[in-house]
Amino acid sequence: MSIKIKTPLRHILIARHDAIGDLILTLPAIAAIKSHFPDTKITVMTTAYNRDIIAHLPYIDEILVKPATHSFPLFIQFVKQLRSLKVDLMIHFRMTTEVAWAGFFGARHNIGDKSLLGLWPIFRRYGVFYRNHNRMNHVSEYNGILLKSLGISSRDCQELAYTPPPGAIPLAKRLLASLGPRKNIPLICIHIGVGFGNRPIRANKYVEYIHLLRSQMDVDIYLSCYTDAEIAVCKEIQSQVKGPLLTAYRQPIQTYIGLLSLMDLFVSVDTGPFHLAAALKIPQLAIFPSKKVKPLSWGPFRNRHLICRNPYQCHHDCPHQQCPYDICSDDISVIDMVNKTQALLKGEGVSQQLEQREYWAQHSLSILVLYDEKTEDQARQFYQQLQSWSFVSFISHVTKPDLYPFARQRDISVIHNFSGKRRGRLFWMTQRLISTLFFSPLLIHGPHSYESLTELMATYQRQYGKKLL
Repeated sequence: MSIKIKTPLRHILIARHDAIGDLILTLPAIAAIKSHFPDTKITVMTTAYNRDIIAHLPYIDEILVKPATHSFPLFIQFVKQLRSLKVDLMIHFRMTTEVAWAGFFGARHNIGDKSLLGLWPIFRRYGVFYRNHNRMNHVSEYNGILLKSLGISSRDCQELAYTPPPGAIPLAKRLLASLGPRKNIPLICIHIGVGFGNRPIRANKYVEYIHLLRSQMDVDIYLSCYTDAEIAVCKEIQSQVKGPLLTAYRQPIQTYIGLLSLMDLFVSVDTGPFHLAAALKIPQLAIFPSKKVKPLSWGPFRNRHLICRNPYQCHHDCPHQQCPYDICSDDISVIDMVNKTQALLKGEGVSQQLEQREYWAQHSLSILVLYDEKTEDQARQFYQQLQSWSFVSFISHVTKPDLYPFARQRDISVIHNFSGKRRGRLFWMTQRLISTLFFSPLLIHGPHSYESLTELMATYQRQYGKKLL
């Protein structure tokens, strides 16, 4: 149990020195800290690239670009820098060994994940056990969990307040004018890149999407790319698409943010610009190809969107970017992409907190229902209810001999064991699955019924909260 910090906090340093998406999803927590401590100086330590994304925000007082710490002299220099800043509290949303120990020697107090045993001496007093196996929590909610000793909860971290940097929109308008988009025609941004753990959509699928969409409505398309690999895909798309495409490679981040703010729709797999678009409240077609990266964790936060996802035909383990297969990304339906694009341009989509959680769950959880002879009727009735709620679900006898490979192949998230039998066997099976599914499935034993989807979601949230492994 974490202890509440009672000493005055004049200066809080927040460590978030990693990817754009992670930084964006930490902003609700940073804003909550400033709201609770309005007179406290808030400094965010981030990368040089990310600095221009957040330096203008009113709830951030100063930016510290993370210095190099890969050698002992540089580490000592960083500790001295922290001491000179007179940091009362350092919050480690991004936890690395050298930065954590620099905080231990350079800051008065530290908050972080004390389940990382090597960092226990640093976080033992004010840290929390960061139980990130709860599939019902969004990443932004996990960030709120770290703030328990400040009297802040995840409920306080529900607003993503973001505006473009000053001057970003005029820069973007000048660039866009040079590219020649048409007036009163929807402008859609397709971002080619993907975030860690996800699979890219191949060029030929984007070509099919653009052709089918343009056959049904008049739109302008802006291709967004930055890395050499992304630019190569953009050029491949341009070579195959009939009709003009707008693009401008490797724009400065401020100009790029301005460009995003001028779009009518953003289309992308989960990645940094994906979360920037969500922060800017640009409607999104959110594509989640892989089994590993799920909307419940990484969905567009409080932004209107619709999801394209269909990883269920892939029976292989999901080994991040190194996967040699494109089954999950190839199974994304172009027709589904076009239909949801048209719906979003008409103002449809989900955006409110409760409907988002239910919608994300429907596109994230694979549910297995087990029964025996006495509970088969109840189990089948519940299975049909899951089907009516649009969950990917399966039903089987509890004695089925190949439950482990089945659960592994189908990426099972929740097991409803109506029979109540074989609890030890099922528990051991779920623990074996940790190495391949990243999260062990939630086990719920005994017959049960739910009056509504909302009640089911509340049960999952409560049961995951009790889950230790």
